[in-house]
Amino acid sequence: MVCATMSESRRAIHGLRNPAVRRLAQGAGVPLLTGVLRLYWRTCRVSAVVGEAQLDALEQRGGPIVFCFWHQRQLFTIRYLLQRYGDAGRLAFLVSPSRDGDLAAGIVQRLGGRAIRGSPNRTGAQALRALYLSVAQERLMPVLTPDGSDGPARVFKPGAAMLARLAGAAIVPMSYAARSAWFLPSWCRFMVPRPFTRVALAIGSPVELERGASLSGIEPALLERLATALNAAEAAAEAALERT
Repeated sequence: MVCATMSESRRAIHGLRNPAVRRLAQGAGVPLLTGVLRLYWRTCRVSAVVGEAQLDALEQRGGPIVFCFWHQRQLFTIRYLLQRYGDAGRLAFLVSPSRDGDLAAGIVQRLGGRAIRGSPNRTGAQALRALYLSVAQERLMPVLTPDGSDGPARVFKPGAAMLARLAGAAIVPMSYAARSAWFLPSWCRFMVPRPFTRVALAIGSPVELERGASLSGIEPALLERLATALNAAEAAAEAALERT
C-alpha cells in the first residue's frame, strides 16, 4: 500500500531463510509498520478537502463505488478513505497473493480495510472476479491504482473500468497535493509528503459507466477520459493547496 516502506520490508523479510524466523518477523512487522504509518500521517496537516459534496451525493444514491488514484498519489488518498470508511470495514484493497504480500495484507486489515488477494499482472481474471464479488455480494468499495503495480506511470489500465462496468459502479477519481514532498526513485516517482507539511485533497466528479456494456474491450477513449479525470483531481488538489 505504501510502496517504499512496504517494498523494503518485503525484501528484508524475504531475505530471512528460516521459515519460523520469517513468520516471526512478519508478525512483528505488521503492528510496527502500521504504527509508524499512523504516526507519520498525524505529522501532516490536511488543510483542505475539495469535492466532498459530490461523494456525499453519490453515497446517498446508494450505488456501488470504485475509488481510483495514481500510484504516485496514494499515501493521503488512502488516509482519507480509511478515516471515512475504515470503521465500517467497507474498503477493499488488491494485494499480491504471494507470501511477500502477507505483510501488506496484514497492514491493510489492521487499518480497517479488506485485503483482496490477487495480481493485475499474474492473476488478472481471478483478481477482477474477486473484486466484483466483493462489490456485488459484500457491498465493499474497491480502492485501485489503475497504473499500478508496475506502470507505466499515469496510464489508465482497463481493469478498473472493466470492474466498474461489471458492477455498474461509479469511478471516483481522487488525488492530493503537498506543500513539500520527497519523490522516491521508483517507477512512479512515489510521493511522500515531508512531515509537518500541508496537504490538500481533491475528490473529482464521478465517472459513471453503463452496467452490462461490452466487456470484450475497453475503448481507448474511455481510458483517456478516466486518466484525464485523475489528472484533473490532481490539479484541483494543487489549486486548493495554493489557496490555503
